[in-house]
Amino acid sequence: MKYVVNNVYIGVDDSEREIRSKIAKRLSITPESFRYEIVNRSLELQLDGLNYSVRAIVDTNSFIRDTRIGFFGPTDFMVIQPSKLKERPIVIGAGISGLFCAYVLAKAGARPIVFEQGGGFEERIASIGDFEREGSGTPFAYSRGLGGFSGFCGGVAYSDSLNTYEKFACDTFLEMGADKSLSLDGTSFLSAEDIRTYLADLCTRIVAFGGEIHLHSKVTQILSVFGKVTGVRYEDESGKKSVCKSRIVVMATGNLTPGFLPILKDAKIAVERRPFYLGLIAEARNKDVFQAVYHSETRQDNLPMFRFDRDLRTSSGRKAKIYLTAPNGKTVNFSSAPGEILLEGGFPNSMSQNCVASLLLKVSEEDFDRVPGSDPISFLQSFYASFYQPSNPYFAPSEIVKDFLARSEPMRLGRVKPSYKPGVYLGDLASTCPSFLENDLEELVTYFSSNFPGAKSGENLLYGFTCGGSSPIGVKVDDDFATSLKGVRAVMPEACSGESILKQAGRGIACAFSVLNQD
Repeated sequence: MKYVVNNVYIGVDDSEREIRSKIAKRLSITPESFRYEIVNRSLELQLDGLNYSVRAIVDTNSFIRDTRIGFFGPTDFMVIQPSKLKERPIVIGAGISGLFCAYVLAKAGARPIVFEQGGGFEERIASIGDFEREGSGTPFAYSRGLGGFSGFCGGVAYSDSLNTYEKFACDTFLEMGADKSLSLDGTSFLSAEDIRTYLADLCTRIVAFGGEIHLHSKVTQILSVFGKVTGVRYEDESGKKSVCKSRIVVMATGNLTPGFLPILKDAKIAVERRPFYLGLIAEARNKDVFQAVYHSETRQDNLPMFRFDRDLRTSSGRKAKIYLTAPNGKTVNFSSAPGEILLEGGFPNSMSQNCVASLLLKVSEEDFDRVPGSDPISFLQSFYASFYQPSNPYFAPSEIVKDFLARSEPMRLGRVKPSYKPGVYLGDLASTCPSFLENDLEELVTYFSSNFPGAKSGENLLYGFTCGGSSPIGVKVDDDFATSLKGVRAVMPEACSGESILKQAGRGIACAFSVLNQD
């Protein structure tokens, strides 16, 4: 990363080695760890005689702790000088976007305060393990906590060319030790372990720069006076309620859930309906898929990663998507409470016997008018609530492909044993599907059964309904991430877009620069 170092004093006769040593001392790094270019120098008379006052551009991957030193932003024309913000920014959410936003703010000396309702990495891993093995507790740890959802499923680094902010994120990952292929290979994949490693480094840097990260701290209210934000009210793990005051707040909470909507409504932050994906999860046996792809019933470490990603249109013209959530992985269909929006995800797990895919249909804003009530959240709450068993609120309904396509009452699960924990029950998914999606979903399942490697038997398992990582509700923002409440910015996932790791990080970085450049 490039830094601008001002007022380094060097002697008129100093050698290159002496100049390098003085710059290194100023930055507290080793002389061998950087390249530099002197872009300006002026003579000054000091007690020990004439010296040059030097302005230098330093390019280094070393960690520069001094927030008084300016650094280059997404382009070499954008130099971020030490922050002059009078308030410490608040960042709600410690996922990839939130942490990268906080990192840039902290690097500029703004000392951000991050609130995250979930726990840390080790705690989340332990909690997920308990839930999978025993079905005990709740599945909050999959989506809540340090690193957000991507920290537990991995993901493609990027799929298209990088914009300037995503390039800045890429450079930051490389600075933290990511493989150089990240900047060369458009199909680079970051594992969950990789992401957790880099984000742990990012957290260390945020704190070293003077920022704070508060885990198990749930924001319960965004405070405002006369249309301007004044801070947030939050609750810690013990239930203690506190207030943190600031006129700068960034919401990086990921897709909106019903639990966060009352907070937005109370703060009079405008939301909007937006298109999203809705569909099923499908599981096929690993050995069937591997036989079709690799001509082997097992997967060795040296085999290339297999992905299945198809963008389709049904005969009605509706957009559809089938993709493999995670090779050799499991699927999680869960909600933070019965009746709320189900979330979906996958993560590598060598113990799983199944390969997991998502079968999704695009639901447009106009589709909401086809069902009673036009509120998409109410629609989904009512829709998903029909799946839950009161005695087992996290069990998922399931049936085999044959029964779904025949629209018959399911009688058995077949040879594909479900990987989902805490468990599944037989459910007639076809009869529960919204009527305006029935034919399209049947067409999509038929395509999956015919074209997905190893999935032609009709015995493959379908279960749950999922939003495919998208939300039918979004926060209204302008091009500067500003919401309807002055001082509050929102950095949320785009509607109906498969977000790469660098895209998530880039949005957080762009929002941070927006904060630093505000009047």
